[in-house]
Amino acid sequence: MKHTIRKFFLISIIFWIILHVSGNFAQGEGQNNKRIRRPVVAGKFYPANPEELRNKILDYFKDINSLNMQEKIVSILVPHAGYDYSGKIAAMAYKQIEHKKVDTVILMGPSHRVGFSTISVYPKGFYQTPLGLIEVDSDLANKLISANKKIHYFPPAHFWEHSLEVQLPFLQILYPKIKIVPVIMGGQTRENIEIMINVMERILKEETTKRVMLVTTCDYSHYYSYKKAVKLDKVAMEAIQQMNYRKLLSLVEKRKCEMDAFGPVAVTMEVSKRLGANRAYILKYANSGDVTGYKKKVVGYAAILFIRNGSFQSK
Repeated sequence: MKHTIRKFFLISIIFWIILHVSGNFAQGEGQNNKRIRRPVVAGKFYPANPEELRNKILDYFKDINSLNMQEKIVSILVPHAGYDYSGKIAAMAYKQIEHKKVDTVILMGPSHRVGFSTISVYPKGFYQTPLGLIEVDSDLANKLISANKKIHYFPPAHFWEHSLEVQLPFLQILYPKIKIVPVIMGGQTRENIEIMINVMERILKEETTKRVMLVTTCDYSHYYSYKKAVKLDKVAMEAIQQMNYRKLLSLVEKRKCEMDAFGPVAVTMEVSKRLGANRAYILKYANSGDVTGYKKKVVGYAAILFIRNGSFQSK
């Protein structure tokens, strides 16, 4: 009898979980059966009120000098913490592409909530923020998916992931008609990194009908003392400046530095290099201790540009 009750109880829990998950994903079907990835950190990582959100980002931009290098910027690295922690640092990178002509952004980041061993690309539909819908470039997304069996669509990876979501309001303000290709790297293995480097290089070099830019999001050391974090992150910054992705991966593996998106960063470094970038320019490094004053446990952030040769002219 006890065994039967226990079995019934377990089956009931499993059935509830299936219904709950299915219900959550059903929320992704909007008007006209559009596939819509709803915001999950609005009101937490950034304002849920559209006017407040827009004003917050525009206020960031007002305080940042624009460098006259838009067309020489190949890609950018930005953080993904709550705006009160890293929003202004992210804005420093976004400000530099304010006048750059872009049709599609390939937006790449790590998986924080779901463990999986491959690379997930959101294939079609829309991502949503309080500022509205942002369309997925299904043509480019499916080129990535069809390029290698390790690249596919894994829905759970996108549902809760915040790192890409917090970038979208910046892109929507800069480019109201921009399209995106959301890419989440689950397995940050050397094999997956090499696959993404070769696939991205080929697809981007073959793309002649649209202007595509790569935006990758990464946070650095997590929950060390301020002094230890600065030391670890200095190693990461120096490796990125050298634009040697193999050296960067070796440093991460040896625990000389720490990054939650070392795979996406390595891909971005090398792809940018193969597309003509020869310099990594660090606009700003800071950590949460610089914002809050609490320095016992901090998280590192940076805004970085990968650029073709040239000098900066502030305006």
